[in-house]
Amino acid sequence: DGIRDSSVTGVQTCALPISTLGAKAYVVKQNGKVEDITTSAVWTSSNTAAATVGSSTGVITAASLGSGLPRGTGLQNTTITATYLGIQGTATITVVAA
Repeated sequence: DGIRDSSVTGVQTCALPISTLGAKAYVVKQNGKVEDITTSAVWTSSNTAAATVGSSTGVITAASLGSGLPRGTGLQNTTITATYLGIQGTATITVVAA
C-alpha cells in the first residue's frame, strides 16, 4: 500500500526549565488504514537550541536556559519533523521560560 497522507501530533508548548513531550507520527495508507510510525520515523528539530527530539522516539526535550535559550528571551520556536519513506510530517512547538 502507498502512503496517502502524514501527520505529527501531540506537539504543543514546552515550558522551561526542562520539560518533555511525546510526539506521534502517523501515515494514512492508500487503503485508508492509519499506521503509527512514531518509532519508524526519523525525527529532527530545526532549532536544537530551543528543543531536541529523539531521532527514533519522537520525545521532545526543551533546552535548559543555561545551554540553549539566551536569558531575557520569552520564547523560541522549533519545527519538529518526522520523516518516513521520504515523506515528512511537521509541527511547530514554542519553548517558553517557566
